[in-house]
Amino acid sequence: MPRLYKTDGEFMKLLYVITLPDLGGAQAHLLEVARAMVADGHEVYVAVGKSGWLTEQLTELQINTIIVPELVREISPVKDYRVVCGIKKIIQNIRPDIVHCHSSKAGIVGRVAAWLAGVPAVFTAHGWAFTEGVPAVKRLVYSLIEHTMLLCTDKVLCVSEYDHKLADKWFGYRSEKLVTVYNGVANGERSAIPSDMEKGQAELQTKELSLIMVARFAPPKEHLQLVKAAEQVLKSGYAVRCNLVGDGPLMAECAEYVRQHNLSSQVKLLGARNDVSSLLHASDVFCLISNYEGLPISIIEGMRADLPVLASNVGGVPELVEDGVNGYLINRGDIKQLAEKIICLLEDKNLLMNMGKKSREIYLEKFTSKVMIGKIKSVYNEILQ
Repeated sequence: MPRLYKTDGEFMKLLYVITLPDLGGAQAHLLEVARAMVADGHEVYVAVGKSGWLTEQLTELQINTIIVPELVREISPVKDYRVVCGIKKIIQNIRPDIVHCHSSKAGIVGRVAAWLAGVPAVFTAHGWAFTEGVPAVKRLVYSLIEHTMLLCTDKVLCVSEYDHKLADKWFGYRSEKLVTVYNGVANGERSAIPSDMEKGQAELQTKELSLIMVARFAPPKEHLQLVKAAEQVLKSGYAVRCNLVGDGPLMAECAEYVRQHNLSSQVKLLGARNDVSSLLHASDVFCLISNYEGLPISIIEGMRADLPVLASNVGGVPELVEDGVNGYLINRGDIKQLAEKIICLLEDKNLLMNMGKKSREIYLEKFTSKVMIGKIKSVYNEILQ
């Protein structure tokens, strides 16, 4: 087997498989990994169900992209059988050294196809479907599926220690297949030329607190809880502005609440954006309110931008946010506590600034893409050796 590092001209072929191309944490993670592997001189292919944000980014980087139309999120025995056969054929044509799968559906069909083709398979679990906060029946079903899938998996990468311990609890007899690899994002500095929104926010920062949440309007996210907390803060006589970045099926419901409660001047639904970095740097506090999580990349991006974090105390979030150090952890569904912490930061700008600096320090120590890629390479090497 070839070694990962091409110190003497050797290289690897890597096939990544993911279900959807929509902008999200798993897609951003995969793009970062694919970019790094190509930069290291390896041959990378990405199989995805359809064209979208991810395929556009991959094309710009001249990374090989393969569309597999049958690869859809919904369960369909006929399509699922076809997609397994299709991915198996792709594997046989490309002959990769490792198949690395992301997202639940791709994680199943991709690993089965790799097993049938006799190629090592890796799966990154971006948060388990049997975590706390998921309905009991769904937890049971997905745990049984993962029990079976471990038979054709060489390594499972857990994005947090929380997920690692959870999987170890369910799959303790196969714990040697589990390894924690924290999500990471590339280092970046504040934009030299601020956007129009950033200029506007800079003028407002001395008068009000600017909150930002970057997430799809879909479960497990809870945008409405943040909106209601901001509403409580406003009713208490404080000035706060809330920007919600993202789109999704629950966006209309949130927009209707904002309209009915006359919050349109303080709460902005910005939709999907390509200038998230600038929007973060124009904000005071990053928020992520949800029912369950793995290790959210959006929080890491907020930390990279020197922002204190208000986030639900779920999943791997406490491994990013040290309560009272670089932000506050909010109990699941506790809108009153969220409003209180917003006011706490609004009243103490020095606290806000110090927490933001601490976020940046924690990011640089643990959550850069360099750290993440190094650990993934180590896993690949271990498998091939």
